[in-house]
Amino acid sequence: PMSCAVATTNMMFRSMGLEPGEDWLAEAFQNSDVYDPMRGSDINFIDDAINSIAAANGLDIQAETLTGVDVDDLETMLERGIRPLIAVDGAELYAGADERALNDLGFLPNSPHAVQLIGIEHTPEGNFAIINDPYPANGAGLRIPLDTFKDAWADGNNSCVAMSDGATMASLDTHSSGDGSDFQLGGMREPVTVDFMGNQYRGNCPIPFAGPAAPKTL
Repeated sequence: PMSCAVATTNMMFRSMGLEPGEDWLAEAFQNSDVYDPMRGSDINFIDDAINSIAAANGLDIQAETLTGVDVDDLETMLERGIRPLIAVDGAELYAGADERALNDLGFLPNSPHAVQLIGIEHTPEGNFAIINDPYPANGAGLRIPLDTFKDAWADGNNSCVAMSDGATMASLDTHSSGDGSDFQLGGMREPVTVDFMGNQYRGNCPIPFAGPAAPKTL
C-alpha cells in the first residue's frame, strides 16, 4: 500500500539495467524509515536510502533529492540519461482544468504521488511530459500535457530524485556560473554536514546517510 515511490524507485534502477524488485525495495525502505505502508514515502530521504543500498552492494550509483528545479533542469537530466522520480499531485495530474483550479484553491484535496519522467516532447500539437506511472495498468509511457504536468509538479514543490552513476551526477550537480564560482542544480538541496567521525547528515536529519554510523544493512 502507498508504495508509488517504491515502485518508481524500482523503475529508476531498471533504467540503469538493474532489477532489485519492489518487494525488496519496500523492505529496504521500511528498514531505513523512508517508507511506511500506511503513510507512504518521504521523498527527502529516498536518496539516502538509494545511496546506502549502492554503498552496501558496491554499485556506482548516486542519488540526490532536488527541490525547486525547472523544466530546463529536467531536460538536462534526460539528455544525460537520467530518468528521475517526480513528486506530483496525482489527482491534479489527470484532472481537467476546472478540477485543477478547485484543487489549487483548496477545495479538492491533494494526492501526493510519485511517477518517473522518461521524456519531454515538443511537437506541433503541443508540449508533453512522458511518464511511467506505477498505478494504472497502462501507466507506461503516458503523454501528459506539459502545462498539466507542471501544475501537478508544482504541488510537489518541484521536487525530484535524480539517480545515475557518480560521474554523471557530478557533471549534473555542479556548473560554472561564469564568474569562477559554482552553483548547485536548482539551488535548493538540503545542506550536508559532517561530524568528527566522518558521518554525513542531510539537513536536520539525526540519522547519517553515510559514514561509520550510517545504516549498513537495509
